[in-house]
Amino acid sequence: MSYTLPAPCPDQAYFSVTFFEGRQVKVPLRYLLDPVPDGADKQLISVTKRNILFDLGVRKDYDNYPPALAQPVKDVFLPMDVSEDIVDSLAKGGLKLSDISTIFPSHIHWASLLPPGHTAFLKTSGADWKPIGPFLRALDYYGDGSLYVIDAPGHVQGHINLQCTRLRWGMDVPWRRFGP
Repeated sequence: MSYTLPAPCPDQAYFSVTFFEGRQVKVPLRYLLDPVPDGADKQLISVTKRNILFDLGVRKDYDNYPPALAQPVKDVFLPMDVSEDIVDSLAKGGLKLSDISTIFPSHIHWASLLPPGHTAFLKTSGADWKPIGPFLRALDYYGDGSLYVIDAPGHVQGHINLQCTRLRWGMDVPWRRFGP
């Protein structure tokens, strides 16, 4: 499958991507589709002096999730080692969670939740979603072609990917390259 992206703008934003440790967990093999590269379950993306985060990984205090959520997690994913969470990973890089301007969860999932009171939603009402490549709905987040939020249903309703120029990151899906 091949497709063409919009042409770069003269004031094109550039991204640097940093991978953080996610978690160590023993999962029954039947839950896995394809191997995922180490540290690939959350990424920090820096763009024009703004830091955005794609996925959060598991919180260290995952046992403090509401009981209806905590018990199924414990039943399936223990033992789980979350010796370092996103706050620790950011600190290693000299950042605080407050230095992150936007967090994009790839999907609503127990492994990507912040504590209550830390949630804001992408305003998509009236947004100009357009097709891009093989995807039917993509939102040009900054309006300059540098970052696309791509509606990528499949794992769960509301699942998204991000595309930074020619980079595409998707969580909980087999890793494949689409296009050049």
